[in-house]
This record gives sequence, structure tokens and C-alpha cells, in this order.
Amino acid sequence: MRVWIECEVKPGVFSNERAARVPHGVGFWVALVPETSLRERIERGPTAIEALVLEVTNGVVHAALPGDSATPGVWTGSVEQVIPRSAVAA
Repeated sequence: MRVWIECEVKPGVFSNERAARVPHGVGFWVALVPETSLRERIERGPTAIEALVLEVTNGVVHAALPGDSATPGVWTGSVEQVIPRSAVAA
């Protein structure tokens, strides 16, 4: 299942990427991500990043996030931090 996870972005090295910062446990997951993986294609500020849920156990979500991460491993957070993607009407 694909979901949104709130993040903060700022410009990346290239015009089509952003440096994303996502709350992760006691720190942050940080990566350069393609702007196409963001809910709003903004250059700077709060938005959400697309994630692929790998597992949900006892209210804890483990998800794969796109991009080149400086933080190894998968993102882990609570179900309250995950925003379901709405269905697209045909």
C-alpha cells in the first residue's frame, strides 16, 4: 500500500530533486528525493512524501521511502503519521 508521510523539503542539488526531512523515531530520515515523489511539487516547506508500507504491527508502520538516503534502513513511525492516499477517479 502506498501512503503519504509528512515531511519538510528544501532545494536539492538538481532542479528536479528535493532534500527531504521526515521525523523518524528520535531523529530524522534525510534524503535527496525526486520531486515527483512529493504530494505538492514545492521547492521549500512542508509537504508529504510517498512511501510504500512494508509492514504494520501493533500500530507501528515500517515503510520504504524513495531517494538517496543519508539515513540507512526503512522508515519507522506510528500509524498516526501515515496519511492514506486517496483513490483517483477514472
